[in-house]
Amino acid sequence: MNRIYQCAYCDQQLETLQGYVNHCRFHRNECNRSYPCPIDGCSRRLSAYSSLVSHIQRSHSRPRVHRQYRNINVPLQCDIDFCRQVCDDIQSLFKHLKEHLTVGNKVQCPFNNCESSFTKSSSFTSHLSRCHKSDTVNHAQLPTYCQRLGDAVEEAEVDDDHIDFEVDTLDDLEVLQETNNIEDLFLQNVLLFYLQLESKYLLPASTIQHIVEQIQDIHSLGQTVLFQKLLCKLTEDVGIPEHTAKEVIQEIKSSDLLSSCSTGPLRSDYIRKVTYKKRFNYVAPVPIKLGRDDSNQEREFQYVPIKETLQSLFSNKAVQEEYRCTKYPTYGNHKAGENPRVLFDSTDGSAFKENTFFCDNPDALRVILYQDAFEVCNPLGSSRKKHKILAVYMTLGNFRPHLRSSIDHTSLVLLCNENYFKYFGQEKVFRPLVDDLKELEVNGIEIPGEPQPVKGSLSFIAGDDLGSHCIGGFVENFSSTPSWCRWCLVKDVEFRDDPCVQGTIRSEDSYNESVQEVNANEGVTIVNGVKFDSIFNELQHFHVCAGLPPCLGHDLFEGVLNYDVALVLSHVIKQNKWLTYAELNRRIAQFKYLGSDRNNHPSRINLNGESLGGQAVENWCLIRLLPILISDRIADPDDPVWQFFLSIPRIVELLCAPTISEANIANLSYLIDEYLESRFHLFPQNRLRPKHHFLKHYPMLILQYGPLMRTWTMRFESKHSYFKRCVRYLRNFKNLCLMLAERHQLLQSYLCAGEFFPQEINAKQAVPLHMDTYAESLQVCLRGIDARIEDQVAYNLTLKGTKYNRGDYLVLGQCEGDLFMRFGEVLFAVIRDNLQVYFIVRLVKAVLNDSRLFSLDPNCPRDVFECVDSEDLYDYYPLPAYGRRNAKVIPLKHAIPYDFL
Repeated sequence: MNRIYQCAYCDQQLETLQGYVNHCRFHRNECNRSYPCPIDGCSRRLSAYSSLVSHIQRSHSRPRVHRQYRNINVPLQCDIDFCRQVCDDIQSLFKHLKEHLTVGNKVQCPFNNCESSFTKSSSFTSHLSRCHKSDTVNHAQLPTYCQRLGDAVEEAEVDDDHIDFEVDTLDDLEVLQETNNIEDLFLQNVLLFYLQLESKYLLPASTIQHIVEQIQDIHSLGQTVLFQKLLCKLTEDVGIPEHTAKEVIQEIKSSDLLSSCSTGPLRSDYIRKVTYKKRFNYVAPVPIKLGRDDSNQEREFQYVPIKETLQSLFSNKAVQEEYRCTKYPTYGNHKAGENPRVLFDSTDGSAFKENTFFCDNPDALRVILYQDAFEVCNPLGSSRKKHKILAVYMTLGNFRPHLRSSIDHTSLVLLCNENYFKYFGQEKVFRPLVDDLKELEVNGIEIPGEPQPVKGSLSFIAGDDLGSHCIGGFVENFSSTPSWCRWCLVKDVEFRDDPCVQGTIRSEDSYNESVQEVNANEGVTIVNGVKFDSIFNELQHFHVCAGLPPCLGHDLFEGVLNYDVALVLSHVIKQNKWLTYAELNRRIAQFKYLGSDRNNHPSRINLNGESLGGQAVENWCLIRLLPILISDRIADPDDPVWQFFLSIPRIVELLCAPTISEANIANLSYLIDEYLESRFHLFPQNRLRPKHHFLKHYPMLILQYGPLMRTWTMRFESKHSYFKRCVRYLRNFKNLCLMLAERHQLLQSYLCAGEFFPQEINAKQAVPLHMDTYAESLQVCLRGIDARIEDQVAYNLTLKGTKYNRGDYLVLGQCEGDLFMRFGEVLFAVIRDNLQVYFIVRLVKAVLNDSRLFSLDPNCPRDVFECVDSEDLYDYYPLPAYGRRNAKVIPLKHAIPYDFL
């Protein structure tokens, strides 16, 4: 019975492998498409169409080898390092040596009288093709490189596991005819190509129109030459009458798919956009009139209906599957709620658990909003703030955290010029959004496969302090207002005298009393830091007192630590004169950063010493690496200010932990109190800022909202870059919000036309696992997971958006108390069925030194290995090891929950 190949993305069934591969070409322009290998027993998914073709050619087709190598069966054994792989013939030997090159081993050419050596597989292949085309196995340098185990030279039998596959046959007529609805698939492919150019690569409409016309002109010119030759062939060689041949050619011409597209749905910018909106899930932005301003001009903003956006999202099968698999979420091998003392996400916080709506509707959609104002360009002078835009974005708490962090999965809600927002007020701007959220709470939306409409409600609104205070109706002036905290009723005078003071916690009742007092007294504008009742309080199951979490990026890294670490550096440089700003900046610039630190390395330190001046992730990186950068210049390690700085990394590790236990939170509360007291007494001339007080609330806020990394706004803020690129590339400032909203919605329709979510495991250079290629100690480790030939080995891969490389270190847990930590140095990863990842690591023990860095024990045995399931990691984040004083040290990024140990 012949094998039937089923397309993973449509209902088409193909009879041949060539037909399947050819059909995959019609899906090339769809977003995030990966191509599963259709061969039985192979679990590879390839991220590109060309990779699929290469994979089938290399792994599943009968190789075309030089006639001198063909049918030669001479067992050979490799002698590289610990390898003792037995190869059946010289061609297998070549393939095996390339696997050594893939993992970074140096390989010498196996032929006599050739001293070439290689570190890259491509160079080795080219060398064999250029220099050893006519060499046979008898010319191999067997005594030095391989050991000849047999003298028999036999005819090789045909391997039934391999198939005939040639790229040249992909365009055969028989292969093309296997795909149904070619015309429709072709149009879909072309439309997605131009939609990608317009929405993702942001080409202007005029440029796209020029591309369409030029491609058609070139295509027509090529057709003219082709048909002229065909006419001569038919009339002169075949003997068909000229008028009959011309009729055949004319009929072929009328069936040309590209010409019909270029003169039909692609002929103009307007027609293209109409076609996009008909064929794809396009949610059009709605202009909402605000009224007339002081200049008597009609103003408006762009609103994308939130219910229509959700309907569009859930038309995608990947989003439906994500929703269903997170109804009962798990984090690693730990089911959410399984350990009540450990918090994984916002659903573990009291704000969610005590919300009656989510208790009564556990499958409800958990809407997360983010609001912020940003400049789309960098104007100077009087043009400042002219094009400053208020943006509101949305994501769903039903998505897993690593998916929420992607800007592609963040939807647009509204865009409004900030000047209009301030003039007309939030009542007019947020009214359509609040009305839609009310409707979502009551009636919900239809989700395919669900028996009844699924309701939803607002979970929380993320943002910086100014934005959150604006939305919540709180004061936005933190310098001259007696009560400026949105979480408690502390007075400014109390905070000046006692840095650890905490006022009465705000509640809905106290908030409503303040609003009533403001409304009852005409001359009173602020009561207890409240100016007005927020429009979002109209929602039945949301209140700003429990729905405005903090942002670590703005409060901690661009706030508290931005100034406090600058004070420490000023003390070290100006007062103690242990080094200079020039030397520090030189060390920062010349330091060899590893791993993700290469992308987030610190910026230059301001010479005035008032603040660090970097972005949140840059300041975070500086705090982790500063002991490595300057500890050799600290003449007195017991200096109180330096010890004050060394308390910061531990606080940061706890606050930034994606998973945190109640024991960690208790420890964090103690450390924050100690930090505030030290800061208050060490730098009495520098007043504490309101954000220092916010730090006091963080332990309570973690219990309320879950790990604060889940409410971190930096990934939302990255969404601004798309709109800034739009303005930079398109240079269009006329009706700016409309142009930006339309471009973004085209992008969303392009994303929804594909897979929407990228594949979670992406390893571009995975190779089959051969047990015999590893030392016995590694084989024992691999047997613990029942390793098999179908498993894939990768030395670099991306898992759930995080990149892992050979040589990275993973946290495996504490041992012998808090001062000792077990790490695993990543050797490689084993991928099973493209669903599960095991890390093979070399065990290393480390001790916490005086600079709060973990020093690796150089005496640890190098032959002790362990296999770790990626879902069982205490911390998912891979860490680099830096050289310091003839030793290797690891600065942590996240703390480990005590309850996991």
